[in-house]
Amino acid sequence: MSPTPSNPKPTEGNQAMSTSKAGILTINTAQIAQTSNKLDRDARYSIIERLNEVLAGLLDTGLPARHAHWNVRGPSFMAMHDLFGKIAVDVDRHADAIAERTAALGGVADGTVQAVARESMLAPYPALAISQGEHVDAMSLRLAALASRVRRAATACDHDCDPVSAHLLLESAATIEKSLWLVESHRITSS
Repeated sequence: MSPTPSNPKPTEGNQAMSTSKAGILTINTAQIAQTSNKLDRDARYSIIERLNEVLAGLLDTGLPARHAHWNVRGPSFMAMHDLFGKIAVDVDRHADAIAERTAALGGVADGTVQAVARESMLAPYPALAISQGEHVDAMSLRLAALASRVRRAATACDHDCDPVSAHLLLESAATIEKSLWLVESHRITSS
């Protein structure tokens, strides 16, 4: 591993992370912190990567939820303002749990803005969205994509014999899907 800004030279006790050609965070397995956790080291490596991918998606949903909370306009302003604020708080709570699980497994929870921009697979949020309909559509797409990704990560963690991470991810997916339902209930549909 050669030292570059995106691929730092590994040091004792420092987890080296880099980005692959596909944009996926990679971790040097030799740099996973020592822990008494009985999960297989390779399994922890795989789980840490998945958790960091989900962390990026959660953080990349929390900021747009705040953006919508501040900028939404329309006849249901107060309801939408409160809903987007609640989504931001809920997503942050789950991001914290996922980040702490990552650290508990010996990994580094990479929650920097740079990592989120690099790792999130979510489409950019429309910065100029103002109307209730624009925010409902954009947030619905984002929540649906995130829920799908979190479910896949939960299934993979279960496959790697880590029911604890799978459980945390399923709790996140349940909250995200409930938020999706609440946001979509604000869609104006014709009868």
